[in-house]
Amino acid sequence: MKIAEDGKAATAIWYQFSDEKLVQASSATISSAVSSWAGAATNVSNPVANVESSEPNLGLSSDGTRATAVWTEVLRVGMDRPTHGVGTASAVITGTDGGWNAPTNLPASAAQAQNPQVGLSADGSQATAVVKMVSGGVAAASANIVGNVATWDADFTSIDGTDAGESPSIGVSADGSLITAAWDGGSKIGSASAVRTYTVTFNANGGGGGGTMPPQSANAATALAANSFTRTGYP
Repeated sequence: MKIAEDGKAATAIWYQFSDEKLVQASSATISSAVSSWAGAATNVSNPVANVESSEPNLGLSSDGTRATAVWTEVLRVGMDRPTHGVGTASAVITGTDGGWNAPTNLPASAAQAQNPQVGLSADGSQATAVVKMVSGGVAAASANIVGNVATWDADFTSIDGTDAGESPSIGVSADGSLITAAWDGGSKIGSASAVRTYTVTFNANGGGGGGTMPPQSANAATALAANSFTRTGYP
């Protein structure tokens, strides 16, 4: 469970052990010593035949109004569990109404990932998830979130490909730009920090004139490149 900084809102997430094996969530408003929870839990993951959702983890904005969840999805084939994936969903929370969007899966390499942990920026608009790779090691992916729609990186980035990567955890700064992950490396505790890089792409919007504007990436406040597009009738 996560709680807002002012203590007046909370969201809980859990693994529902039933035939469908779902991840569920519920939100509450809190006044004095009284918490008022939603009348019914929300299914955050979808019931899919032969897929088991478990190991949920939750990130909550500082005001308690935005949430992002991640969880492990395991494909069951008889007694085997050959494929591990990572599911995710985001929510805009109003009172006890979770407002969860449809769940999606994190990048392709997450088909061999498990034990995901997620951290959010204070306003809930940026998320970073860290996972243990089934083959060993730790990897991470980040997302920008508008409303309850998250756009994740195209694939995970390896943080450490050799450690056991057990029990990963993550911390994200209030503005979402600084990220630190830690994990159990077997004979040691592994950790790594990163400054998140942002990329701006430019669209001529009908312009031309031979101008080119390659994407611009930076991990700190940076002036945008001067416009090189031209269009007839526009200064």
